[in-house]
Amino acid sequence: MSLARTKRAPRIAALAFAAVVFAGSGAPAHLAVRLLILSPAEGARAGSDVVVRVQLQATLGGAGSTTFVMRLDGTPIDPGTGERQRQATRKMIRIGETVEVPLRALAPGRHEIIAEYRPDADEPPRTERVAFIVDEPGASTLLFAIASLVVIFVAILIARMALGMRRRRAAQQADVGSRRRR
Repeated sequence: MSLARTKRAPRIAALAFAAVVFAGSGAPAHLAVRLLILSPAEGARAGSDVVVRVQLQATLGGAGSTTFVMRLDGTPIDPGTGERQRQATRKMIRIGETVEVPLRALAPGRHEIIAEYRPDADEPPRTERVAFIVDEPGASTLLFAIASLVVIFVAILIARMALGMRRRRAAQQADVGSRRRR
């Protein structure tokens, strides 16, 4: 064995020992997976029917799946159907999978979606939150109705003008024809 190899062995052992001590010394644990709320976006404006899209992403390693629960404004909802419940229902999600949760007939105003999950067995639970606003129903419908009435009014006005011009031309041609006959 060469002299250089015998000097490296204690260094490698010391580095390995330091790595083990550092890993167990209370340093921040790895984040195995992360649950993301893809939509709606924070602060987004939406109609009364919203589809929440949740995705699980891998980070540094660990589990290939986890379970999560969802709450809408503090009330548990079923992550499969979006229906409100008395108790939270856990849903399994795998890395790369996107789950769509339909929320129907939401009241106007601010709402908050909360997704709670545990990234790995050795980590504490984590929470993702997104707040969004449901617009008043009919606000856009009223605007559409007003815009439609304006368009109809302008179309009628143009049609009357075109009809009036046609009548005047017909009258002028009739007048010119009667003068030639005389």
